[in-house]
Amino acid sequence: MKKYLLLISFNVFLGIHATSQPQRWIKNDSVTYPLSNPLVSENGTEIKTVRQWEDIRRPELYKLFEQQIYGEVPGGIQVRFKESYRSSDYLQGKATIREFEMFVNDEVTPQMHILFFIPNGIEGKVPAIMGYNWDGNQTVCTDTSVFMMPREEMEKRAIPYRLDDIASWSQRGADTIVPIEQIIDNGYAYITSCYW
Repeated sequence: MKKYLLLISFNVFLGIHATSQPQRWIKNDSVTYPLSNPLVSENGTEIKTVRQWEDIRRPELYKLFEQQIYGEVPGGIQVRFKESYRSSDYLQGKATIREFEMFVNDEVTPQMHILFFIPNGIEGKVPAIMGYNWDGNQTVCTDTSVFMMPREEMEKRAIPYRLDDIASWSQRGADTIVPIEQIIDNGYAYITSCYW
């Protein structure tokens, strides 16, 4: 199995929704929030090599995300993955789709489905962009074998007025925010999972 280099990408896919009133944003009203350079360590060392990245900066950023964003993973959790689907013919053979189910502890029902789009014809590691989707993996992919949560499960999790929009086979590939083909054409993998 190929190993993939997952580059930290602080990507945010924003959905811009029309409102009845125009949005007002004045730069002077916003708060200045300086972001640290991802290639400069906390002690000011410039990160120039893969080894420096792996040994110094990446652990610093993981710790920062743990402290400031996600929190610590509780102890005693066992996570396992099972590949549930694979097809090497996506986008007319440009990409391989791999879908994995993630199980936590002794659960028999997957807690998450993670979908990989991997460019074909590239040997070894490839950089990857990772981002959540909000409506189910089926909305980012036209492949009908990709998991679609049963409607009764969606009813427990989805915002009621949006349920009919996402719980339909017609929604396969309807989310065009992420340019998956362009990502693949540029030699990157794309990883996504639905977050409810």
